[in-house]
Amino acid sequence: MSDILKNGLSLVPEQQVIRDKCFHPSGTFVKFPLEDVETSIPARFEKIVRQHGDRIAVKTETGVVTYSQLNSMVNRFARALLQRQGSRAQVIALLLEKEVAQVAAMLAVMKAGKFFLILDPSFPKTRLAAMLK
Repeated sequence: MSDILKNGLSLVPEQQVIRDKCFHPSGTFVKFPLEDVETSIPARFEKIVRQHGDRIAVKTETGVVTYSQLNSMVNRFARALLQRQGSRAQVIALLLEKEVAQVAAMLAVMKAGKFFLILDPSFPKTRLAAMLK
C-alpha cells in the first residue's frame, strides 16, 4: 500500500501501521470520508441507524441488538437524562457492566450534549470515589 495520500501528504509510520490494520469486512481498505470525521458521533450514529437499522449493532454474551433497537434505547435514556439534568453541559458518571446498556448510555450522554466518565464496577470503591472527585 502506498504511503502517499491523494492530497500528496505522506503518512507517519505510526499512521501507516494503523491504516494497514484498518480493513473493511470485504477485505479491502475503506477510506473514512472527511465529512464523517467532521461529524459528531451521535450524528454519525443516526446516519448508520437510517442506513442499516436492521443490522447488528452490538453483540455481547448476553444479547444482540440492532441499530434501530439500540437507537430506541439511546433516545429513551437521552430524554430521561435531559429531563432530570437539564441541557447544560456536564459530566455524567456511568457505572455499568460492559454490555449493551453501557454502549447505549455512552451514546445517550453524547446525544444529550453531555460528557461521560466510565467507571468500572470491578474497581475498588476508593478508586471510584477518587475518580468522581
